Amino acid sequence: MPYALYDGGLKYNLTHHDSIDQMIESQEEQDFIQKNWSETLRKKFPNDKELMAYLDFRDEKLKERSEKAKLTYWKFLYEIKADVEQSGGELYYYHSQAEEGWLILSKGKVFKKYVAATDISQ
Repeated sequence: MPYALYDGGLKYNLTHHDSIDQMIESQEEQDFIQKNWSETLRKKFPNDKELMAYLDFRDEKLKERSEKAKLTYWKFLYEIKADVEQSGGELYYYHSQAEEGWLILSKGKVFKKYVAATDISQ
């Protein structure tokens, strides 16, 4: 599937087609696993004080770091979903010399791109 697309003087190397619905489903599964992993260990080993201390520490750090990031990522996923639906296009993962991320192709042109590891959408 890998191929190159030239748009606006830029070369995008498209590595694979993505499904925004699958990305959302995958994130739901990851959130479920993260939430239940600690809970499962607590039930299975209730008398392990070292494990409980570790899980308390881990859960607190994850909570501190992830609440804002999780909300931002969910907003990002639903923004992409709305753009895919609005454009009638398809979502692809790309890389170029300077960046990588996702882009929406609609009618053979880049409708919008999302640069990975940033909040930049263009």
